[in-house]
Amino acid sequence: MICYFVRDIYGIVDLLRKQTDIVVIKESDYISTPKGNGYRSYHIVFGVPVYHTDGMEYYPVEVQLRTMAMDLWASMEHRICYKGEKKDEAAAEFINYGAALKQMEEEMEGFLSD
Repeated sequence: MICYFVRDIYGIVDLLRKQTDIVVIKESDYISTPKGNGYRSYHIVFGVPVYHTDGMEYYPVEVQLRTMAMDLWASMEHRICYKGEKKDEAAAEFINYGAALKQMEEEMEGFLSD
């Protein structure tokens, strides 16, 4: 799920947690605690009820929430560092790119009125 701002992500997560028909199995907040390579996103795994003729079972469904900037970073990092020939050279730069994108997001979010 792609959002404009980080606060949108946390707002959606709060709404999803309030759903009474699904259960939270696992959450990983890589926004407040980014991965070492600079990856930022919010992952939440839900148990979603699936009804069968003989009962109900929960099936895991993962939702990943990112801003547009986080999605750009993740897509480019995957393409260049995971599959690219210059992945070692680029990996360190992606940490810097992630920090720059985070600063840009924060500045843009500052223009919003509460």
